[in-house]
This record gives sequence, structure tokens and C-alpha cells, in this order.
Amino acid sequence: MFDPDLVLAWMAEHHSGSLTALVRDVAWAASAPQGQARTWIAGLQQLGIANIDWQNGRWTVRECVLTPLPGPTGTFLLVGTRPETVQAYTRRGAVAYRPTATDGRLLEPSTIWWQLADRSEEDRTAASLGIGTAPCAARHLADTLRVEQPHTPTSPPGGRTAERLNPATLAFETVELIPWPRVGLYRGRIDGNRTRYMFHDGQQWYRTGRWEGVYLVLPRGSRPFAWRPESPDGGGDALGTLVIDRQLRLPDAHAETAVLCTGLPPRRTVQATEYDGVPLRIADQIARSLRRPLNHTRETR
Repeated sequence: MFDPDLVLAWMAEHHSGSLTALVRDVAWAASAPQGQARTWIAGLQQLGIANIDWQNGRWTVRECVLTPLPGPTGTFLLVGTRPETVQAYTRRGAVAYRPTATDGRLLEPSTIWWQLADRSEEDRTAASLGIGTAPCAARHLADTLRVEQPHTPTSPPGGRTAERLNPATLAFETVELIPWPRVGLYRGRIDGNRTRYMFHDGQQWYRTGRWEGVYLVLPRGSRPFAWRPESPDGGGDALGTLVIDRQLRLPDAHAETAVLCTGLPPRRTVQATEYDGVPLRIADQIARSLRRPLNHTRETR
């Protein structure tokens, strides 16, 4: 049976490596297609576990630290590439939760929390584990999000045609580049096999990520984000669920920000992707950085 937590311990021991080899090894361990293995590995970045660099084909570990969740919960999350087994942490007072596999996806790594009285107890717990502490990771990441604006020039696609995103269907379609390219998000190849994404603003080509580029070209009136409160009380620090249209995804930095509010991967339904435990202020920062308004719903869970 595939054990994702053992994969993390192996990664912590080796520190870095080839993504090609990691995809192959995860696919073998899980008896799964390489496409599923790639999706699982991509999720490690959004879970705050490891750095995944598809462009250069490398992965690297992240420092394992203890960080508080946002809000007055007294809950602290273990983030980074953890070197110990889950049992080693639960023996030291942690609570572990392993999500169930859904939608044909591989089993996600366990989420590990501690319920602690204050920061001094956090320091003692971290010292006993041989790791460091960090301020609230979710708040820190949210504060680093900036309004998406392409700024790195790149070369245009080669040839007379290219794949351009149709914002209405979110599908890439082959279009003519002659006599001039239209404004939009384009997809091309580097070295024959690596995918790259380019945004054309009518004058210049810029490098961008896939989902960063999608939000640049969505229709101006689209409202793909909603926030549902957990209770009817509270202001900007109130906790709730960030809800995103199922057709869309958050870029990695934004998804990691939402995930680290609880340490849990998102919940996927027929209509939406949902991130639990996200404070209103952080949900608003995520939406605004992607140039979208945040709808507030009155319904509570």
C-alpha cells in the first residue's frame, strides 16, 4: 500500500533530486500512472512540504518548522519536509489526520497538529523535536501576494500558429499569429517537451504561469471566488470556507496560502474547490491579488 508519509521521510533524508526520478518512483510505489504521480508531487508545494521546480526538473526540501494557524485556535501546524514517521510525532502529543483518496488521486500526506497553550509551549515542543518555529505561515504568505502583473519579457511562440486560451471555455485552441497575435494567454513548448505559458498584452510577450495567466484573461465581470463564514459573527479574522469555481485552480502560491490556514488539502465537489478555515482577510487578499472580487455568502456551515 502506498504510504505518502514514508515518501516525505525519504525526501527529507535526500534533501533534493530529479523530478523525473521522483515521478517514476512515486508511480512505482503507488502502482499508478505517472500523470497521477505528477499531480501528487505538485501538491507537495501547495501543502508547504517541498519546493517543486518543473521548469528545471528539480525538487528540494523545505525546513521543517512549527507554525501557528491563523485565528485564536491554539493550534500549531507542522510544515516543511518532515524527517520522522507520523507515529514519532503522535508519541510526542501530536494529532495526525490523513485525508482519504478521492477522484482517482493518490493518498495525500498526513496533516500533523499540536494543541498548545502558548508560544513558550510551542518553543519547548519544537526544541524537543529538534526543529524551529515560524510566525503564522498562512498570514506571511498572504502578505506577500501582489496583484498579478506579468513583468518578465519572453520570446513569442515559433511558427504561424499557436495555442491560445479561450476564456469562455478555458480550453486552448489553435489560432493564427499572422498578421498579429491577439491579446491572451498562449501555450507553447521548450526543448520539445516542457510546457511554457506566455501572455501577450497587445504589444509585448511575457512569461507567466498557467493559472496566473488564466486570471489575467478571464472576463472582467467573472466572480469565481466566494467566502462562506463558519459562524455569523466576526470581522476580518472570522474563519470560513474559500470556495472557487470547479473549472479554475489557484496558482501555487495562492493555493499554499489557503492550505496553510489549516494544513488540509482542498475539498473538491462537483461544483467547486473548497478550502476550509480561511480567515476573511486572507480570502480577500487571495481574491484581490488575482484581480477578482470576493463574494460573501450569508450561509454558514
